[in-house]
Amino acid sequence: MTLACAAAAAVLIAAAVAVHLAKPAWLFGAPAPPPKPQARPADPLGALPPGLVARLVWPLPDAPSPFMRITRVRPKAFCDSLAAAGLRNAAFQMGEAPLKGWTCVTDLIKPVEGDEQSVSSLFVATRGLESDRIDNVRMKLNLIDPGTAPVVKAIARDVLRQICRSLGWEPPAAVVEAIDGPKEGRVLERGVSYDLKREFGPAERFNLIIVFPRSLGQGGEDRFVADPRRSAVAR
Repeated sequence: MTLACAAAAAVLIAAAVAVHLAKPAWLFGAPAPPPKPQARPADPLGALPPGLVARLVWPLPDAPSPFMRITRVRPKAFCDSLAAAGLRNAAFQMGEAPLKGWTCVTDLIKPVEGDEQSVSSLFVATRGLESDRIDNVRMKLNLIDPGTAPVVKAIARDVLRQICRSLGWEPPAAVVEAIDGPKEGRVLERGVSYDLKREFGPAERFNLIIVFPRSLGQGGEDRFVADPRRSAVAR
């Protein structure tokens, strides 16, 4: 009986396999067609002269020129903004015609009340030679009293950061460290000169003079690095 059952089961399995193999393809769906090869896009530079293509795809900068900070401001608004840096009573004055320049000078800031000859202090003066430019900033540090000098230096560092940030950048770290010294020296960054100098005399009086560039340099091709690849392009 067992052998008969086993034989019957084998026959059924064989029949099922035969039926499965005999099913038409439409019962399973048509096989997916192979992917079509992607057409390569046309070379966007193919129609250009070879000399021009070489210049466009050259991996190095083409005729590099140093970035210069040519700074323009709204003078009255800039002068008013010095109050946000803790500078009081910034006096703004436009030059009389035909002059187009302007000045902005703040009050003397002292961390404690006292005589100007015995207490450390600072003030800021800015100037522009045109109605939409700032040409220089002068920060005067009178580090007379050793007890209040650290406070004035901290104010000076914060004022420098506020002024530079209002113009769109951070002050050089070397200049901030020079104020903390204080240490004389000059830093030139992207055309802007930061010059910290001590005045003559026994008292520690320093001037930080910031001068902004007025132009990009000599102009024309003289500003660029010579490039042997440069030649007339056929058109």
